[in-house]
Amino acid sequence: MKYEIHFERALYGATLLGGTTFCLCIFTGYVDDGQLAYLYRHCEGFILPSLYEGFGIPPLEALACGCRTLLLSDIPVFREVYGNVANFCDPYDSASVSLSDLKSAGEAETVALLRKFSWKNTADLIFRNL
Repeated sequence: MKYEIHFERALYGATLLGGTTFCLCIFTGYVDDGQLAYLYRHCEGFILPSLYEGFGIPPLEALACGCRTLLLSDIPVFREVYGNVANFCDPYDSASVSLSDLKSAGEAETVALLRKFSWKNTADLIFRNL
């Protein structure tokens, strides 16, 4: 099923490497699960500059839907969970990111990560430790 999603677009000035001052931000408003999966599958990359996370499920969702480029905050939980599958940045310093240097996750690494944190494996782990 193909989704038609209407975006509210806004341009904000941002100084990027090389002196370019352009950044396109898309504000979607509410999207349902099907629309979210479509956006994850067709995005250039997923960015989560969070300052604190308990685990960080949205990047796993993005990977499961086909996104292969993650840019996450360089915080301990993301390093532990996403390791070499993600790119990391300082959430307090936009200059710490070079968009041209972002790497995409390999298929084998992604599949291994998704298997490790599948709902079945998580439920089994919890059950064994009760």
